[in-house]
Amino acid sequence: MIHKTIHCEKDGTLRALLTKDEIINTQSIVLTGNVSNDDFNVLSTMAKDFALCVIDMSNAFTVKTPSIRINFEDSKLQKIRLPHYLQIINNCAFRNTHLTHINILSSVYEIGIEAFKNSLLEEVFIPASVIKIEKRAFSFTPLRKIEIASKNINFENEAFVNCSSLSEIYLHQKYPPIINIFENLSSISTFDTTLPKKCTIYVPKGSKEFYEKKNVWIKFEKILEKEYDPQSEKIEKDYWREILREKKRRTWGNCLGLLILGGLIVYLIANLSTN
Repeated sequence: MIHKTIHCEKDGTLRALLTKDEIINTQSIVLTGNVSNDDFNVLSTMAKDFALCVIDMSNAFTVKTPSIRINFEDSKLQKIRLPHYLQIINNCAFRNTHLTHINILSSVYEIGIEAFKNSLLEEVFIPASVIKIEKRAFSFTPLRKIEIASKNINFENEAFVNCSSLSEIYLHQKYPPIINIFENLSSISTFDTTLPKKCTIYVPKGSKEFYEKKNVWIKFEKILEKEYDPQSEKIEKDYWREILREKKRRTWGNCLGLLILGGLIVYLIANLSTN
């Protein structure tokens, strides 16, 4: 396998750091430093049109904005480690890929429409930061196990439809998520309607009775209680603290700017009045 390691001191510079031959023939790449949408576009081209199938950005950083987008749809991608601060896994990001595993970072809060549709994922851990999973996000995958650490999550219809191999679903939420699981038409269900008889639901200690009484979860025949390791629910607290600090800094900065501007206006008015 042809491998390349590249450090981007400045985001948007990956193209300039690769030769034409490297773009065409590199199969595995480790990318460190700062990355942006321009760099993701280069990687996407390498994975779709050429030989790239393994990407490691675990020591790379994006800017902290939802506008950062990745798209490896219909590519040869088999393995990827995402960069820090990625907030959204956007629509169709990994649709129709050979991806078998994904480590969703706890900076991610949304998984888009058909993000992993028709990939080869067999297990997925949804961190506590994720609050929304869009339509058909994991549909048509060979998923066997899902663990959802989020305690405040919204499932769209068909999020896990046509995942007929599902045998284990782990939920960390004490009270059942309100989702449309069983409808008259299976095509608008969140899960396959065949799952209740063969899939085991694991819920937090002391919450089984809530799931057994909820009209959408009651159809699952096996609901078991489990005591979760607190570490499995961990959010990258430093990341969110930093986001909060940045917002506070911007707020105080704006207030200070207004105070200075106001003081300058008062000063000018006072001087004009004396003149």
